[in-house]
Amino acid sequence: MAAGLLSAAARETLREFISRMPNAIAVFDREMRYVAASPTWLLQARLPLEQLLGRSQYELFPQIPQRWRDQHRRGFAGEESVGRDDPIVGPDGRSDWIDWTIKPWRESDGSVTGIIINSELTTGRHLATVALRDSEARRHAIFETMAEGLVVQRQDGRILDANQAACDLLGMSMEQLLGRTSLDPHWRAIREDGSDFPGEEHPAMVTLRTRQAVRDQVMGVRLGSDEPRWLSINTRILPEQMGGYAGAVIVTFVDITAQRTSISKLRELTNRLGVARQEERVSVATMLHEGVAQDLFAVKMGIEHLRAQSSGRLGVTQMCDELARGVQRAMQDLRDVSNALHPDALVHLGFMAALDQVVRPVAQRANLELAIDAEKSPTDISRDHSLAMFRVAQEAVRNVIQHASAARVEVTLSATDQELLLTVADDGCGMPAGAQEKPGSFGLFSMIERLGNSGGSLRIEANRPRGTRLIASLPVTLPG
Repeated sequence: MAAGLLSAAARETLREFISRMPNAIAVFDREMRYVAASPTWLLQARLPLEQLLGRSQYELFPQIPQRWRDQHRRGFAGEESVGRDDPIVGPDGRSDWIDWTIKPWRESDGSVTGIIINSELTTGRHLATVALRDSEARRHAIFETMAEGLVVQRQDGRILDANQAACDLLGMSMEQLLGRTSLDPHWRAIREDGSDFPGEEHPAMVTLRTRQAVRDQVMGVRLGSDEPRWLSINTRILPEQMGGYAGAVIVTFVDITAQRTSISKLRELTNRLGVARQEERVSVATMLHEGVAQDLFAVKMGIEHLRAQSSGRLGVTQMCDELARGVQRAMQDLRDVSNALHPDALVHLGFMAALDQVVRPVAQRANLELAIDAEKSPTDISRDHSLAMFRVAQEAVRNVIQHASAARVEVTLSATDQELLLTVADDGCGMPAGAQEKPGSFGLFSMIERLGNSGGSLRIEANRPRGTRLIASLPVTLPG
């Protein structure tokens, strides 16, 4: 039925019906002339209904492309067609995108007398999709060009995304990695001390459980029979704005194997240098004790003999007394130097006696009261451990004298079944923040390295009510 064959009442009824439609809908006769149009269609066409009715769509919009005209012809032939996210260009040259359907308009006898076009403007959705696709492309480019490994683990711990660097660092293919969890027993992860790293303690699982970020966690991953690859790992919970990743944990990690190897070699070299230096100290101390000290003793005996032979000669006797006192002072200085190089009392009398003979005189000259408590220390400390603790105590007291403005320092040596403990506590001004990292803090550095070479550690904390407490520990197993 052509539009011209409809009665005025029928046309008005059709237009009234179409005017109530929320979508953009238009009805055309077989000449593509407007019969009716909805308000949304009129809004998109930017023309009032009076300027459209009875006029051809092709006349009003000659820029309509051939592909659309072909779709119209299919509709007149009785076909229904659908389009999604289709671009259109308006009369002002502006591009939009629409979803559309074309259906034949049939008479009661089945003949097609026109078509009905239903369209929905999807420009906003299209532009958002394009923006998201571009954003995803940029994200993917960044994701894949990162030198750091990156994985995303969802709330049950399963890996749902990863980059190629992660696969390379973990020695797995993408197929092997995706869907895996930290609880998988095949991870073969270890701690820095070589012990197993349980899956529930992996940084990602800790973050998922506590919602707290983890920073610079070191983990070793064994790849086949090779030496472990050491990783430094950071984790954090992804924000809610991350869509499908919301609430998941992002894990990034870098390979620090080379750095650890360098540090290990440096520590080994430092240890060797320490051993060589100690051997040199012992050698020099022995030379002073057995050489110079003996020579000084011979000089002293000669002076005593000369004094005995010069009895009654006042000037000679006085000179002999002065020479004897000078030699005595030189011998004392020689003993101090020898003990500083290698405390003989440490070998023969133990830790407490060595502190008494070597450190106490230094403290007394600085008007520093020194209290020593080694009653709970074991008697069978190894030579290396005893020397390490003595040097730490010696350096700690020297630091107190130089920096703490303290009146008293307490040195305590004790032991448990697992470790040997040295505590040096003063009542001075305390250690300022950042002092441990201050360039030139060689005393602290040497203590840390000396203990570290034997598997020990150094901790510094505030003393109460004032001052600083230094706690050194070394692992030791005492006989039962």
